[in-house]
Amino acid sequence: MPPIPVIFSPLVTDWIIAWATLGGAIGTVGAFFTALALWRREAQRDSARRERERVRWEDERRRQARLVHGFAEFSWISEDAPSLGAFVIVNDSNEPVYQVVMRRRERPPLSKSMVPARESIRVPMESDERNQFAPYFLDASPEPHSPIVTPVSFEFGDANTVRWSRDGRGQLFEVMTEQGWLARRRAPFI
Repeated sequence: MPPIPVIFSPLVTDWIIAWATLGGAIGTVGAFFTALALWRREAQRDSARRERERVRWEDERRRQARLVHGFAEFSWISEDAPSLGAFVIVNDSNEPVYQVVMRRRERPPLSKSMVPARESIRVPMESDERNQFAPYFLDASPEPHSPIVTPVSFEFGDANTVRWSRDGRGQLFEVMTEQGWLARRRAPFI
């Protein structure tokens, strides 16, 4: 049997196969980077969509609570001193709020089981409570029968049974009752 000749120089078909293999490798790497870029773009789009949905959900949760306000109100009958004072809780939402609690210093808390939709409650202040709020109203120029108001802290439950709290600056916080802790620094008494 004659020996098989070995050729060390590449043939044309060898060059074609080598260039085709190189083109396939470059195409594979290009497809990988294209897929990676598309995956990243899709992940960013999903993240932005999830964030928009989270913000929309949070706005929907706060929709009713944003329309509930509490304040201390003073009216002057004469220019000498404030003579009328009241705590006011206003529910401007279309649904009632429940278990409204306003804590007071050295007094039992003011508590109302429900404030109907589009209504407010008014609780007269005691004379020592009016004195407590006097620093807020010293700078105000009294005009007879013109009320001056300042926010007070209170808690309430909305129609979806979520507990909310407004602090003495009027900021709104959700009260975390399931874990037994608050999501914020405890607001001081009014």
